[in-house]
Amino acid sequence: MHLDQGPVFRKAITPWYDSETLCWVMIIGLAVAAAFGLVGIDLARGHPQWHGHVWLPVLLVALCALVILSAAFRLARRYAYRYSK
Repeated sequence: MHLDQGPVFRKAITPWYDSETLCWVMIIGLAVAAAFGLVGIDLARGHPQWHGHVWLPVLLVALCALVILSAAFRLARRYAYRYSK
């Protein structure tokens, strides 16, 4: 169910899981996880016996980047909609 774009008497309530604060917390947390993955890539490439396991931190960084981009686009659309009025 979509929220009414122009409520008459009050501001539309955003669900807690789609709030701006949670988006920023998610972006920061995923940036920390991506940094952890980058350290993992560096360590796995530094030891020859671990070269076969580089795919796991690469996957972690790629998935973190995907979700960060998704949340950033969501925030950008929200800010663009807010300031276009």
